[in-house]
This record gives sequence, structure tokens and C-alpha cells, in this order.
Amino acid sequence: YQQALFDQVWVCLVNPGHPRVRDRLDIEGYSSEGHIDVVQGTGHRMLDAALERAQVRRKVFLEMPVYLGIPAIVSSSDLIATMPSRTGHTLARSFGLNLFACPVPVPPFTVKQYWHERFHHDAANRWLRGLIQELFLERTARPEAAL
Repeated sequence: YQQALFDQVWVCLVNPGHPRVRDRLDIEGYSSEGHIDVVQGTGHRMLDAALERAQVRRKVFLEMPVYLGIPAIVSSSDLIATMPSRTGHTLARSFGLNLFACPVPVPPFTVKQYWHERFHHDAANRWLRGLIQELFLERTARPEAAL
């Protein structure tokens, strides 16, 4: 069983003091700048496939296992980090970073919650699934949740 929670698009985090990326990020700027790549999880495969289709090569200077350490690096360097929008919005807002739509056409994806059939009619599990869905619906409705 599954239930859609929200859709994700791709965004880029950039240092607000970046000397070459100020008001916008285009494909030329994206491909000429250095990047941080997150190498675990399923999202990076979608990004890599889209970059390959668009024939865009990133100059990856640093590989990270997770997104958590990226704001410290972006805020003190000229490296760009491409990531799903929910993560990007949270990190940009929390650490004062600039956020741009990814200039490469990367298909959006849907984040879902899954559960086994044996929990489908379980009252506590139904309550938890409903609460999770409600919380994500509320966040999606807020204007700052959209790019």
C-alpha cells in the first residue's frame, strides 16, 4: 500500500556572496561552476540521468553522504549543491543561502509513504498515516513551500 505525500522538484543552493551567480543560474553557469554531490539515496540517480540526457557535465569537487553538512560548505565556498526542493528550501531558509530552480530539466518525483498489508486496517497505523499526510498537506499549502 502507498499514499502520495508531496511532489519534489530540483533546486540549487548557492552562497549569497558567490562572485558569478547572483540573480540567476543558467545552464552555462551551472556547468562551469564547482559542485557538491550527494551520493546516497535514490534522488542522485534521477539527477545524474537528467544531466546525462541534457549533456550537462558537473564539475564535482566534493561528494557528501547526506545533505546535512552541505550548508556549511556552500556558505563558505563557491560550490553549488543540487537537491530536492523541500530539503533545499529548509536549508536555504535556515542558513541564509540563495535558492535557484535547477536550470537543467530534471523530472519531478513524488514522495510517498508505504506500508505493509498487515498494517492497512490497524487503527494506530491508520492514525499515524493520516497525521503524516495531514502535516505534509498543510506544509504544501503554505506559500513558502513552493519555489
